[in-house]
Amino acid sequence: YVRDRAPAVRFPGRSYVLPRGAGASIPVETVNLSEIDLVLSRVSDRNLVQSLKRDFFGRPMSQWQAEQFNDEIAEEVWRGTGEVQTALNREVLTRLPLGDVLKDLPTGIYVLSAREPGNDSYDVLSAAQWFVLSDLGVSTWKGSDGLTTAVRALGDAGAVVGAEVRLISQANAVLGSVMTDADGFARFAPGLTRGRGTAAPALVQVETGDDFVFLPLTDAAF
Repeated sequence: YVRDRAPAVRFPGRSYVLPRGAGASIPVETVNLSEIDLVLSRVSDRNLVQSLKRDFFGRPMSQWQAEQFNDEIAEEVWRGTGEVQTALNREVLTRLPLGDVLKDLPTGIYVLSAREPGNDSYDVLSAAQWFVLSDLGVSTWKGSDGLTTAVRALGDAGAVVGAEVRLISQANAVLGSVMTDADGFARFAPGLTRGRGTAAPALVQVETGDDFVFLPLTDAAF
């Protein structure tokens, strides 16, 4: 006799840019579940560096971590349940439609947490999917000539002109701010990228009008 697999929920991958639009959805992977509990929180861009340094970004959280996160870093904006497809003992991928939940919320950084219902929240880690509602795509290149950032629209891949690109340090200070040129590029001098400790670059923030996106510089390059 082989027991059935234990119920489980997780978010596949670490992608975190969710294109703005009515059909916004997030994939979730479940085992032996038909419903999951969901909590949506909003994170201020001021708390991004703190989230990275405290290992909240893109990781499952225990109940005490989730409580600390929502008390000190984020603000809960919605709570509910999601129906997922099920097949006995198989991993099933379901797209959670978030259009109705997000339609009245401003552009920004959000975290969707999911856990199986009925279990002791202190015994089971909560899956967490970070995402930012944005139409901006960002790429960076770092070399002896400094840091180059390219900003393009996700809708048509066109260059975004006049976007403000900020280089943020580990101490949450603005190391430099540059506007993108006619080709969507912003360039930071080499000296700004050579800081040590808290002066080292942590992330790039891009803002234009009512749109915003970020790119951590502490993860492995891709």
